[in-house]
Formats: sequence, C-alpha cells, structure tokens
Amino acid sequence: MRVDLAGNRSTAPAFYFAAGSQLNWLTPLLSAEIRLGFGGQYANFNGDINSYTAYLLKPGFAVGRFWQVYGLLGATTMSVNVGGATYASTQFSYGAGVHYHIPNESFTFDAEWMQYRKRSDQNAASITGMDIT
Repeated sequence: MRVDLAGNRSTAPAFYFAAGSQLNWLTPLLSAEIRLGFGGQYANFNGDINSYTAYLLKPGFAVGRFWQVYGLLGATTMSVNVGGATYASTQFSYGAGVHYHIPNESFTFDAEWMQYRKRSDQNAASITGMDIT
C-alpha cells in the first residue's frame, strides 16, 4: 500500500484475505467481496495500518473467453497508527482490475488498483489527511 500524508509518501507491503460470492441471481458478472487485511510500517511518518475491512461490490464485463475487466465499489473501515496515536474511520473505496482465467486450469490471475481512502482534508494530525492506495 502507498500512503500519502501531508506531503510524505511511503510504501509498505499489505496483506488481505478475501471472501466473496458471485451474485448469480442478479447476473453472473456481479460479485460481492469482503477483505480483511493489515499493512506494514510506514517509516516516513512513523505509522502503520493496524487493520482494515473492505466491503465491495465487483461488477465485471467479459472481454473474450478468458478475460474479464471489473470495477470495485464499496467502503473500507481502517484503523491507522500515526505518531503514536490511533485513528479509525470508514470511507468510500473504489478500484478497477483485470481477471484472466488460465485455460484448462483451475487458476486465475488478477491485477488491480484500489483507492482505499481518499484524502478529505490536509490535516496531518489525523487519518482524514491520508490518501491510501
């Protein structure tokens, strides 16, 4: 994850576990997903991401037999440590990705970009000043 806070930018590994389901009763190209994750240490501003939970809808569009492009829309609840203080909030999240199903195999490959939270002001003393992708 990349975090921008008051002009400081830092990148650290982040991990999540996802559970989801296709919403076939609406359309086979729509699914719902929950992500439970945590981030690493961000040395540029003495902070880290304790945990986050993202609740996402994932509408897709088939592009050929094995490819699908998709969007991600939902909300993320995130707890962050910055300079020894802990902040938590929920904010709108969005993203986009591409999905490839490897022919004749039970494997898929996804690449995506996510905006977990967008900076809502420039106040460096709280989570509202953070931009996390």
